[in-house]
Amino acid sequence: MNKRLISALLFIAVLSSLVPASALSSSDIQEDLLMADYRAQSIINAYPNEIELVESLCNISISQADETTLQKIAETAINYYDNDSYDFSGLMTSLSVLATEREMASYFDSLYPNSLVDNCTVTPFQAFSALKGKHICDLPIGATSERSGTISIGIATGELISAVEIAAGISKSTTYEFAGPSPGETMHDGSYPTHRILVGAFWGSINKVEFDVYNPITGMTTHHVEYRIPSETAFVKSYGTLAIIFTPCRIESATKSYIVQYPTWPDFISTFETTPSIILTEY
Repeated sequence: MNKRLISALLFIAVLSSLVPASALSSSDIQEDLLMADYRAQSIINAYPNEIELVESLCNISISQADETTLQKIAETAINYYDNDSYDFSGLMTSLSVLATEREMASYFDSLYPNSLVDNCTVTPFQAFSALKGKHICDLPIGATSERSGTISIGIATGELISAVEIAAGISKSTTYEFAGPSPGETMHDGSYPTHRILVGAFWGSINKVEFDVYNPITGMTTHHVEYRIPSETAFVKSYGTLAIIFTPCRIESATKSYIVQYPTWPDFISTFETTPSIILTEY
């Protein structure tokens, strides 16, 4: 099992002792939401090195996990994902569990207003990572034009990500500014690129949600299992990197520390869409 997922699971196991297994039943939703701020603070306190780095880099003070601080934490988590001195994936994964619980509370109220939802558990399935990639465009060497715009990456309801169907669709966006390679610019191994390519990656966590629904009219109880990506802790980031797009094509990593090779340009694009980590992370 991925070490980042193990770390998040161990911490969440401790948190779970603070809340009963049926915390998200209809009768307990409000009580659980009152616990959310305390649990979020507990998560932040459990990752002091990571929080200190975010505060230093972003010149902010983090006392709670609100929308603004989550954005800053996520940006730093992505940039320091491969740094073994920090466990940002564990931090984001733990925060994603709370985000999923909040989303499920609203989901239960709207979808099962006359039923009893009980025995709900939310556990990490896929730790915070790059879940999906998208090729945007590329510019050849010597190109004088620059491009800017917005990248949107969506995951549809029922789409397979990490071999499971995602229960609810989600889409995230970011802006970009992009220029071609400078004359004389070289890749990691000293070779000359033909293009600079622009790609985007969707970062997030997948959580497994299990719950029972009791229908008082029929007297039947049904068990449900869903896999969800919480919107609060999902983000899109753009990357511009050097490449030789002729056959065989060679692409420099976003960290400029290694090069990957594929038989053809379409082979790389199709692989990046499902496994963006091939040029984003060392492992």
